[in-house]
Amino acid sequence: MTIGIIICLLCGIIIGRTMPWIINYIDFQTIMTACISLMLVFVGIGLFFKEHNLENLKTQIKDVLIITAGATGGSLIMSVIIGPFLGLNVAQAGAIGIGLGWYSFVGVALSSVSIYLGTVAFLSNAIRELLSIVGMKFYVKKWGKRAAVSAAGSTAIDTSLGVITKYAGKEYAITSILCGTTLSFVTPLVVGVLTPFF
Repeated sequence: MTIGIIICLLCGIIIGRTMPWIINYIDFQTIMTACISLMLVFVGIGLFFKEHNLENLKTQIKDVLIITAGATGGSLIMSVIIGPFLGLNVAQAGAIGIGLGWYSFVGVALSSVSIYLGTVAFLSNAIRELLSIVGMKFYVKKWGKRAAVSAAGSTAIDTSLGVITKYAGKEYAITSILCGTTLSFVTPLVVGVLTPFF
């Protein structure tokens, strides 16, 4: 699975590099939305093969709270520690870290303030998403299923959902979706709070 993801990514990079004109003829956003929607359909089908998944929703809500707190707190703490090495103050570093892998939002949002901040936000969150996908098997084995969902951050609801259910199990699909949804609300809120302190 991991090798397949890397190969697909490299193929995309090669195609994008050698055939840049292709972007004018293909609606990538529609294709990605369709693929994610189809994946969610299959995840839903898989969930109902195990009835206890829905019965354990209360337990999963507890997991959601723990994972959301861990992902948010961990991202803010680490970004504030690393920020000064990139010439960022606490608010700037926190806004970048709270992107939680949602590079398309935080990159654009911070670019309106500073091109440098937008670039760092885009790259760091894109790398986080890539590492969460490629390293998912390792995270589950080394730190457990909660850590795997936490590492995915906001992407737990879409791009990372497939690998989470593969390595953490289908029973973590609902937890993953709820965490991704919650964190997707947290990101714009915290970025909005921190922006005036730049």
